[in-house]
Amino acid sequence: MWSAFMILFIWVCGAGAGSLVTQGPCLVNSTDSRRIHLKCANWYGAHQELFVVGGLECRSVSYLADKFKKTGANCARVQYSVEMAKYNPPVLPSSVAGIVPSDECVSTARAFDVMDCVVRHLQERCILLICYCHKSDGTWVGANDQKYNQGLWNLRGFSSEDWV
Repeated sequence: MWSAFMILFIWVCGAGAGSLVTQGPCLVNSTDSRRIHLKCANWYGAHQELFVVGGLECRSVSYLADKFKKTGANCARVQYSVEMAKYNPPVLPSSVAGIVPSDECVSTARAFDVMDCVVRHLQERCILLICYCHKSDGTWVGANDQKYNQGLWNLRGFSSEDWV
């Protein structure tokens, strides 16, 4: 049975750009067969009602991305929802109040604008990004799960095509 989530790996780091593939029991960079040992951290929040990763209400993107790097993480798991992907909703200014001009975000008006800025900062630090479709609707995990069966991708308001 297929899992009810989608994961996208993004690996762009200087000359090390490429996709991740398996080689025997190892995960390697497809361009140079360099072995990759994942040390991941979770950056929650973009799958919820505010549609942005957590912490941006009080800290800059560069500060938070630096924190990931300082922990020794080489990858970040960033959740999103089908609702975010389908509608690219507007973002409340208060949810991105920590973003500063030096973050050089082109815009913070919509969910993808903020996600683009987050992705750029992670990539600049050679941090692998695992984009993870965590939910269909932009709510806290567990909210309405019994009513809307959030374990599935073809829910009321979201077709299979939306999910894909």
